Amino acid sequence: NDTRAPAIEALRDLLTQPADSYTLDLLHMAEEQRQKLVEENFEPLQPEALMALLADGPPSNIGDLRALVLHELSVIQQRLSGDDLDLVSMFWNDSGFPYIENTCRDRLGMILSAEMRHYGVQMLTEVDMPKSKRADFAFICGDLQLPMEVKGQWHDEVWEGAQTQLEERYLIDWRSQGCGIYCVLWFGFLASRSGRRLQAPPMNIPTPATAEAMRAALIESLREAVKPRIDIVVIDFEAGKPVPAPRV
Repeated sequence: NDTRAPAIEALRDLLTQPADSYTLDLLHMAEEQRQKLVEENFEPLQPEALMALLADGPPSNIGDLRALVLHELSVIQQRLSGDDLDLVSMFWNDSGFPYIENTCRDRLGMILSAEMRHYGVQMLTEVDMPKSKRADFAFICGDLQLPMEVKGQWHDEVWEGAQTQLEERYLIDWRSQGCGIYCVLWFGFLASRSGRRLQAPPMNIPTPATAEAMRAALIESLREAVKPRIDIVVIDFEAGKPVPAPRV
């Protein structure tokens, strides 16, 4: 019945022990604890918030802002899989390799920022955070500020960034209300000469072969206490990858 962080961690530690006659009971209790945490964090939609939502108005709380950003990221993902503008080609160079991380990040931000403006949400890059840190993106609406950290699949800290950067450095900002988005740029299997191959995962995590497997592994690596507050998004640039033109 205890949903405080130490209780969540204690139950998680018990579940990492070798299986025995208590394992099924522990799994059941962990699921009950997770459900109780969701119920405690539930905030009913107020009438004024419902009016704004139906009128496509700006987000009225951090939950609305999270949902809006995640929705627009999902729309971008659909467009990357194939559209008349060949959007995905913005992220691959003529040699068939991804551009550097900052270029890919900035181009993703450019697309996303244009959509956010329709909802009265300002999107900023390299945003100042507590303790002299900077987040890749922040989505700002009134007193709300949702940080988003972006990493290419080849980044040295891609497997740890959700905790070491987003959780420990950015979620302490009071405007985020403890929430944030961790976004990984997935390009699939690449030749070693590209310098963009997937960073090897920690020893206890199998190497993912798909963007969805990468997302599942990153979610699993989060502490239970922060799973309800950090959204993991893996943008798949592999599905719509352009075919390099043959050299003459």
